[in-house]
Amino acid sequence: MELDALIEAGLRKALMEPGGCFLHPGRDGETGMFPATAVGKRAAAKTVQEGLIELAKENEPVRLTEKGRERLTRLLNPKTILEDFVRVLEQRQDLARQTLKSVQNQVEQIERLRAGLADLRAFLGDLTLGRPDAEIAKPPSNEETFDGHQLASALLGMTRAILVRHESRSGADMLLCDLWEGLKAARPELTIGQFQDLLRQWHSEGFITLNPWTGPLYQMPRPELALLSGHEVASYVRWSGAANSQARSGTHPDFAAAAVI
Repeated sequence: MELDALIEAGLRKALMEPGGCFLHPGRDGETGMFPATAVGKRAAAKTVQEGLIELAKENEPVRLTEKGRERLTRLLNPKTILEDFVRVLEQRQDLARQTLKSVQNQVEQIERLRAGLADLRAFLGDLTLGRPDAEIAKPPSNEETFDGHQLASALLGMTRAILVRHESRSGADMLLCDLWEGLKAARPELTIGQFQDLLRQWHSEGFITLNPWTGPLYQMPRPELALLSGHEVASYVRWSGAANSQARSGTHPDFAAAAVI
């Protein structure tokens, strides 16, 4: 009886996850159809044997089969099934709103810190930190700064190469976190704030297109790299092509500078 109750509960969980549900809870917090206990594993095995779920590759989500759906409709009335689904949908919407608000708050805090850093530099001036041998870090020269034209141009050239190669292989937009890893590997001094500033600049200039994250926000990889775009959270990027005519000919100043680095 306990096994049948577990199977019914597991099938209901799977029904609430149209994209698939893991058999057992994952290490990263993914929900599972059954607990990772001895009886939970027996329930999972019986569910598979009876053909109630479609078993994908190992460590991938599973989905209900038609037989599994029919089993549920015999156990529950349609109203209960719909109410369960609506309740899960509302919970996910609330979680998404909370996550979005948290991301927005983090972005606002970063902007305040940047403003505070500028004020702090102006206030400190040439003051020491109270130690004879202490030195106040001075802003680097134009050749050393992130805002230096050559470095920004080099990063644009790298971004173009990474995005074009990714699109030619997958035909899809690239996650910002994947672009970040590629640029960071080439330029370890690059910071997240600088990365995001460049993305905004290139987006406004038509070099790239930023696209929103379409899944649940709690599943977004590296949310600290995402950008707010209106009321959406941008987490994908592709090479736009709006500036391609100049880029191909090498007449755009950024590509001309990148070519000699």
